[in-house]
Amino acid sequence: MSDARKYVNAVRASKGKCPAICSQPSCLDADPACRSARAQRVSSSLAQADIVTYTAAWYAVAVSLTLFNKWFYSYWRGGFDLPISSTACHMVVKAIIARVLVSNRCSPYFEEPYPLTLREQLLVIAPIGLATAGDVVLSNMSFLYITV
Repeated sequence: MSDARKYVNAVRASKGKCPAICSQPSCLDADPACRSARAQRVSSSLAQADIVTYTAAWYAVAVSLTLFNKWFYSYWRGGFDLPISSTACHMVVKAIIARVLVSNRCSPYFEEPYPLTLREQLLVIAPIGLATAGDVVLSNMSFLYITV
C-alpha cells in the first residue's frame, strides 16, 4: 500500500484529526486538520517558552534585588538604617508610575476610571495596600538581621 493510501485511510480512521502515520510536511500541509494541529503545537511551544523566559527573568530580578537590598541596608555608607522610610519612598514611586501608566491614553495599560465608594475602598483596596506595604517593610527590615 502506498504512503498516500495509508494517509487517506489514517485520516478516515481518525475522523478528521491529524494522523500520526504521516509526518512528511507535504502530507501534513494538505490536510487542514493537520495544519491546525501543528499550529496549536507551535503555539503551545511558544507559550511554554514564554513561561520559562518570564519565570527565569523574574527569578533573576528577584535574586538581584535581594542582593542589592542586602548590600544597601548593610554596607552602603556603613548601612542604611531606615527600612521603613525606604519602603515609603518605594510605595510612592510605584504609585506614581502606576497612575501615569493607567491614566495615559497612549499607554497599553490605560483603563477608564472606575468609581469606587469609600466603603469599597476601605474593604477592598486598603487591605491589599496594607498587606503589600507590610510585606515590603518586613522583608526590608529582615535584611538588617539575616545573612544572604
